Amino acid sequence: MPGVTDNVPGPGRPATSSQSSDRDAVSVSAVGPADTRRGRTTVWDDAPLRSKLTLLITAAVVGGSLVGIIEAHFGHAVWPLGIGLTGSVIVLVWIGHLWVCRPFERLLRQLERIRVISRPNTLETLAKQRRDEIGQLAHAVHAIATAAMRDQREVRRLRRTLDHRVATATHRATQQLRQMAMRDPLTNVANRHFVDDNLEPLASSSVASGTDLICIMLDLDNFKRVNDSLGHATGDELLIFLANLVQASVRRNDYVVRLGGDEFVVLMPDCSHDRVTKVADQIQDLFRQHARVAFDSDLRIGVSMGIASLVRDGVTTGRELLQRADAHLYAAKRHGKARTFGLHPSHPGRETNS
Repeated sequence: MPGVTDNVPGPGRPATSSQSSDRDAVSVSAVGPADTRRGRTTVWDDAPLRSKLTLLITAAVVGGSLVGIIEAHFGHAVWPLGIGLTGSVIVLVWIGHLWVCRPFERLLRQLERIRVISRPNTLETLAKQRRDEIGQLAHAVHAIATAAMRDQREVRRLRRTLDHRVATATHRATQQLRQMAMRDPLTNVANRHFVDDNLEPLASSSVASGTDLICIMLDLDNFKRVNDSLGHATGDELLIFLANLVQASVRRNDYVVRLGGDEFVVLMPDCSHDRVTKVADQIQDLFRQHARVAFDSDLRIGVSMGIASLVRDGVTTGRELLQRADAHLYAAKRHGKARTFGLHPSHPGRETNS
């Protein structure tokens, strides 16, 4: 129908003046009584306290004047005066409570809630939309509380970071101290504390898993002659050489320990006896070559070794294993030194010359 389609704005077709006026009328009519009341309330809330107190004082003066006029008109009648004074006091007190006391009480309750809960959403209850002193206080409290909450979050984050760093540094320092306590400072291998803490767990683990644990005990022959004739510095160099030689000969998961003096222990979990034999022979051969080049043959420097096995020696504890290896070491010493005892499968006390 031509009369209808002409009034409907299409894409790219501007609205007519009659349609614009209709929309303006709709937008004006949308402002109802509630918005009007809200506008009046906003006007009263935005008025400063000084103006409100001035208005209250003016109202009190005007009320007092009216009471005086009523008294002059009615003479000395008591009841008109009482009614006027009572009504004036009630009205002024109610207005003062509504304008001054109630906003401050509401602000105090909001501040107490913010103090107790201290969350960002509690700040939204502040009357920041007011333009009087209450609104100014609300804005100031909002800014201060927001900054305080932001600082608290930053402090908590920094504290967590600091606690994590302190815990990490403490753990690292503890680990380093524990490693230093179990490390021989001269040869940089494990010391007796390592054996005290780990020998029995290693033996128990081997027994539980049905695998073998080999213990090699080494001792330098005639080491006192080196210290006496060549000095303790040369003796220390010999100990370092032996420690490095043993570490280079064993596997990565084996443990080389200096018990003290010139006595060393090697713990080899789940190791075959053929491998142990090759390691013992290699240590003997390489040390003999080094001693032949570095020392006078009259010193007769060598290495004696005693080897024990959980399976072959029929022991079940680390202490028994260490005692059996020590007994084989002294057997090697008694049978001429510079040899290994405990390798033969059927005769563990028979020496194996190197």
